[in-house]
Amino acid sequence: MNSQLFVRYAWQVSVLSTAVALAACAPSPAQQDYASPNVISFKYEAWDEVPTLTAEALDKAVQHCSQYGKYANYKGGSAVSVFSAEEIHQFACEDKKTDDSAIIAQQSKRPDYVYLPSLSVTTPTHTSCNTMGTFTNCTTY
Repeated sequence: MNSQLFVRYAWQVSVLSTAVALAACAPSPAQQDYASPNVISFKYEAWDEVPTLTAEALDKAVQHCSQYGKYANYKGGSAVSVFSAEEIHQFACEDKKTDDSAIIAQQSKRPDYVYLPSLSVTTPTHTSCNTMGTFTNCTTY
């Protein structure tokens, strides 16, 4: 295999593997979990630390609620399990449109994963030194 062909092959493999990796991080299609004239919820997988409201779920909720002459107001999303990427997002079909941005902003806050245990600091109460020849060794406790 000549070097130009090898470089071209390596580049194609690199582009393909990057595309596959990015596709794996994309949310799955929104599946209707429950629906009534008053509410609708969607279940899908989204690979993020916090609930991810997709445009698809929002559009489907708007279409559903508009059938009843109502507005889709986002009520929030939650993880189904800590061991899964599956999420459920709920919408209420209401007569007045509310501002969804506050709920979206609140659930988009990244968690603080830095755990700092409380450290007990002991103040030294005694120091003892021993000298042997030219060396001195001290211990504080």
